[in-house]
Amino acid sequence: MSRHSRAAALGLAIATTFTVTVTPAVGLGLPGPYQDADEYGDVVITEKRGLPTPQRRSIDLGDVRVLQDEPNRQVELVVQMRKVTDSKKFDQVVTIAFGSDTVGGAVELSPSPSDRRSGTAGWFEDGGELKRCRGLVTEILDTRVSRTTVPYRCIPDTPVSVSVLVTTEPDRRGLPWSADQLRSDGTYQLRPAAQ
Repeated sequence: MSRHSRAAALGLAIATTFTVTVTPAVGLGLPGPYQDADEYGDVVITEKRGLPTPQRRSIDLGDVRVLQDEPNRQVELVVQMRKVTDSKKFDQVVTIAFGSDTVGGAVELSPSPSDRRSGTAGWFEDGGELKRCRGLVTEILDTRVSRTTVPYRCIPDTPVSVSVLVTTEPDRRGLPWSADQLRSDGTYQLRPAAQ
C-alpha cells in the first residue's frame, strides 16, 4: 500500500473572516501553504437510496485552504462547498489526507449540526507513533464555508501532497450517498518547519 493510500486509509479510519499570520515558507525555499479549488458540478452520486439529489450535491467542493496561524501554533482548514447543511438526517464529512515518502495522515471533520460538528486529526512518520488530536471543533462561517482549527502537533512539518474527499453519509459511517474529490499536484508546507 503506498504512503498516500495509507494516509487516505488513516483519514477514513480515524473517523473522526480570516485573520492569520502566514509564515513565509516560500521565502525559505519551502513549498507554500495549501490552497486549491475544485470545479463545481463534479459530485459523484451513488446508487444508494435514501437522500434527495439536492442534498447529495450539497458537498460540491469549491475552495480549500490551509492557513498557518503561527502565534497560536495551529492551522485553519477552510472548506467551501455548495451548501453547508443544517440537516440532522445526514452528515457531510470532509477528509483532508496528506502524505509523502516519510509521513502520512489526515484530518477528518464534519460541518454537520450540533454534536456531530467535530473532527479528528492524526499523522505518523515511518516507524513512528500516531500523533492524534480529537475533539476538533468546526465553525460555520456562512452557508458555504466552514473552518476547523488543528494544533501544529497534529500536522507534519515537512512538505506533503494533499487530497480532499467530501462525502454525504448516514451518521458519519456507512456507504456514502455522494462524493467529491480534489487531488492537488505538488507538495505543500501545511505548517512551518521545526527549527
